[in-house]
Amino acid sequence: MNIFKKMYCRIYQGIFKIMIPLLPYREPKILKDYGELIEILKQENIKSVMIVTDEGIRSLGLTRQLEDEITGSGIKLVVYDKTVPNPT
Repeated sequence: MNIFKKMYCRIYQGIFKIMIPLLPYREPKILKDYGELIEILKQENIKSVMIVTDEGIRSLGLTRQLEDEITGSGIKLVVYDKTVPNPT
């Protein structure tokens, strides 16, 4: 590796290591059910949602309840199920 590129990478990593405590991270909020998710989406005035999954998960029906809750609340839903599990 080029010595200047290596120096640049090390400086870049060092700056991020120093800045991590100063970055505004939020604690994740654990939701109990889909109803809470719908409330948050409405509070944030979100009118459309995209779910990204793969065909296997969707064909098993694991996203069906979530899809029904979102569409039942009047929020537009798009499902992209063409992702590849464990890509190389």
